[in-house]
Parts: sequence; C-alpha cells; structure tokens
Amino acid sequence: MSDKNFARTPVTAALRADYDLLYTLVGVASLDWIVIRSNPNCEKRAQASVASNGVVAWCPMRSSVGRRGRTKKEFDTSRPIYTGYVFAALDRSAHQGVDKVVGCDGVERVLSFSEDRRPHVVPAKKMRAIIEQAWEAQTRQNWKPPQQLDVGAPFTLLMNGFVDVTAGEVTAYDAAKGKVTGELHMFGRKVPVRTSVDKIKTVTE
Repeated sequence: MSDKNFARTPVTAALRADYDLLYTLVGVASLDWIVIRSNPNCEKRAQASVASNGVVAWCPMRSSVGRRGRTKKEFDTSRPIYTGYVFAALDRSAHQGVDKVVGCDGVERVLSFSEDRRPHVVPAKKMRAIIEQAWEAQTRQNWKPPQQLDVGAPFTLLMNGFVDVTAGEVTAYDAAKGKVTGELHMFGRKVPVRTSVDKIKTVTE
C-alpha cells in the first residue's frame, strides 16, 4: 500500500485524552506490560477478548483508507503498526497472571525469551516510545507528553500580551477535558482564569 493511502486521524480532545491515559498507565508501578502474539489477522479480536477478561489491552494502529472502483468511495483499511502483536498490562496488585491472557480468543501465545517461559515485560521507556510512534503514525504530529499539573503549580499564559508578563498558580486541572483553572497575578490583583492546557507553560522554580 502506498503512503498516499495512509490517512491522518484528526486530533480531537477525545483522542488526546485516550493517549494521555495510556501514557499515564505506563507509569503505574503495578502494571507489567507484556506482548501477545495473535493468530493471523486476529489482532483486534485478541485485543477485544483480552480486554473483556479484565486486562488492559492495546493494539497500535496506523490509519489508512481505500477506495472502491469508479465511485472512489472510501473505506477503512487501517492496520496494526506491529502486525501480529498486541500489548497487555497485567496488574500485579490484582494478582493478574498470564492465565488471564492465554486461552483468550485470537491469542496464539505470550512473548517470552526465557527458558522458564516467563512473559517478557516491556520496559516503561520502550512502551512510551511505542505510544509516541503510534501517535505520530496516526496523527502525523509530533508527540508532546501530557503535562503533570498539580494544584499550586506555577504557570504563565502562552497568549499574546501575556507571555512572560503574568504568572499564576493552578487551582484545578481537568485532565479529561484538558482544561486548567488558576489565578493570575496581574497588576497587584489575583484574576481567575480557565484555559486549555496547551495555552499555558509550567514554570520551574
């Protein structure tokens, strides 16, 4: 398939929230990310089956479209970035083991490189790199890690007339909506503000 068939997925707040959640889950200490080998052409089936068994499962996809005959009607031909592989996060705090994955519909086996057949655990750094690659393949935009905004964190606005002029503190952060609420210090007064997270810059004191 030629590159012209690969489509760019519009970057919506919902898509960004999904990726931010996935990126954050990689940092959860109790989660071990393993690699599932699916049956041929069964990546999505394996993902759905593993997820229905209570395990976080993810199949990185690359968006693409095809066109039918004379009508040129478009249809979805998106395919996995890693053909034949799905990632799953086993939660040690919930005593999830490989048995939660093996035997699921569409699963051939769990990737292992050890003689005792222990599942290979993907390092967090590598998982983040895979997420970044998937984002860039899907949206054709560079990945920007989600900002970790704590209440009281200092920030400045990235808006005309305000950059490096006003500073404030975060009073609330809605990660799902990507909205920040805070108080700005302007001319000796505190002014409430609510804006998108991409309109602020955190300040390291």
